[in-house]
Amino acid sequence: MKSKTKANDVWSQYERLLDLEAEAIMNLSEEELDEEIRGSGLDPQQFGQRATRVFAEALGESGHQALAESRQTYQKEVTSLKRVRLSLPTSMKDKLQLLKACLAHHHYLKPAVLTGQYRKLSDMAPADIDSLLRQLHVLGLLKFKKT
Repeated sequence: MKSKTKANDVWSQYERLLDLEAEAIMNLSEEELDEEIRGSGLDPQQFGQRATRVFAEALGESGHQALAESRQTYQKEVTSLKRVRLSLPTSMKDKLQLLKACLAHHHYLKPAVLTGQYRKLSDMAPADIDSLLRQLHVLGLLKFKKT
């Protein structure tokens, strides 16, 4: 346990050192920064290009990782929704009718919010309608009395 605490302390000190170094660099003028880079034997322009490339690659990696995690979470949610026991109408016309009735009953649900990329509910793909009905069921919004 002691070595873990010591490692955390060393890491904390390292992060603080990097913060101090970043602050010092940020307080330099562009000319002073170029002089510091030249003093270490590097060309400022090449150093800048390399730094830009390194940051772009690091950010790209981070973005790819976040995208992969999002896709995985989405797939889990889709799989989970498909497991929901629900007796839906079989025809697309009846599914749309059910969806419209639900939206009319729960007037605070705006069709524009639910359809997003579609101009009309009838433009939605059958799989999207099924998914939307399942989501409404999970939220308890398919249970309403006909008026």
